[in-house]
Amino acid sequence: MKTLFAASLTLALSSTVVAKPANIKFVAMDQNYETQLCLAAAQEGLEAAENLAASFGINDKGYKLKTKCNGESLVYFARKYEKKEQTSQMKTIFKLVVANEATESKICAFAASQGIKTASEQYGYINNIICNDKPLTKFARRYKAQSL
Repeated sequence: MKTLFAASLTLALSSTVVAKPANIKFVAMDQNYETQLCLAAAQEGLEAAENLAASFGINDKGYKLKTKCNGESLVYFARKYEKKEQTSQMKTIFKLVVANEATESKICAFAASQGIKTASEQYGYINNIICNDKPLTKFARRYKAQSL
């Protein structure tokens, strides 16, 4: 137990960010089992690190919190890099469809795709229009950057 704790305090694992944020390269400074757990957690997720720990014969229930990876618990470290990968790959894009032939619906879609200023120039006074239960300005601001 003392060995695990002492080794986890001295664990040296460095990460280098390459050109793109989604490309993170982890470099092991040594080959001790804590470093291998950290690499597995960062690259393949916490479940992979748990499987690796089992293969090393680690059966201490608290090892996931005691093992430190760059000063963070194994659990937090795994989540941190798992989340970054997911968020960098996911982007929501909305396709705005005019629900009916009402002028207001057309203005909502136009403002979201072209901007409030352009919609105001095109349609005139548009301040009292409600789009999907939101004022036109909020609706257009919310969907402008993400619409097709």
